[in-house]
Amino acid sequence: MHTELQLLSEQLQQATENSLWCADENAYKLNHIQFKGLAITNRFDIYQHLQAQGIKAAFNNFDFSEVPNNIDQAIFRIAKEKAVNLHIILSCAKKLASNGKLYLFGSKNEGIKSLSKKIKEDMAATIITDKFKNQWQRLCISGIQETDTQWLASPYGQLQTLNVKDFSFNSQFGIFGWDKVDRGSELLMQCMASTLKPDKSSSILDLGCGYGYLSIKTRELGFTQIDATDNNAAAIEATQKNFNIHHIEGQVTADDCANNNHKKYDIILCNPPFHKGFDHHKDLSQQFMHAIHRLLKQDGYAYIVCNQFVGVEKLANNLFSSISTLLQADGFKVIALKR
Repeated sequence: MHTELQLLSEQLQQATENSLWCADENAYKLNHIQFKGLAITNRFDIYQHLQAQGIKAAFNNFDFSEVPNNIDQAIFRIAKEKAVNLHIILSCAKKLASNGKLYLFGSKNEGIKSLSKKIKEDMAATIITDKFKNQWQRLCISGIQETDTQWLASPYGQLQTLNVKDFSFNSQFGIFGWDKVDRGSELLMQCMASTLKPDKSSSILDLGCGYGYLSIKTRELGFTQIDATDNNAAAIEATQKNFNIHHIEGQVTADDCANNNHKKYDIILCNPPFHKGFDHHKDLSQQFMHAIHRLLKQDGYAYIVCNQFVGVEKLANNLFSSISTLLQADGFKVIALKR
């Protein structure tokens, strides 16, 4: 077991029943954990992973409203997104007992050193730092004196209305590219607009929807039967809000790569992620390919956008009757797959 996993595993197994584990996407690496406390996560796959191990878990957008007060310790392996880290640290600090401790795990190049400095300065806390190989660190934080620090410009968990490139949408912290229009998704919709004629009878799935950009743009093209799914609780909240505003009547569901979806679709749209936590995860692209194959109707089409270096064609070769590249631009490629 890697040093990081061993340390985190030991900390979790030593924790009392009155402990909290904030399990971000990096927790997928941990198996056979005997954790007696409460775990909360914003990732549906992690939620299922924890439940399968018999751990008491809650799936939400890191909502601490139902977390008990006066907890003995909180444990968190820092996430990739700065906003998530700041929100969790501050929220955990408010839930700790007077002698409670917050344990943070992460490496120097992931930003744990800068987090330590910020906590010490802004929260007047005592910090003990343990250093291990590969720049891995564990922070033990206690004696926190300040918990009203406003670290984020807008409250975490609050939807915001944004306007980017004359495109209005609702989004929030915790979603990848939450305040942007992804260039890859933009190229995918350009191909959709030039390739497909609107058909109100066509059923469409936005797989890995983020805040729902592809769904919104597909509705603007004239399609009406659109479902959307994502693994991220923040994405589900934002997409549902955008569905309401744009009068999209389809379902928005939290799921791990649509594993619990048994419908069949004429069209699937996807700008898939290829990372879990800080790691490039090769199996994730394979997982999306098999999900698309399973969910497409016979002769249905999937339209995928990804970085040009990702070998989607090789992964899809034995699953689909035809594979064609519709566009290559700005480091992306748009690929059409026929069932």
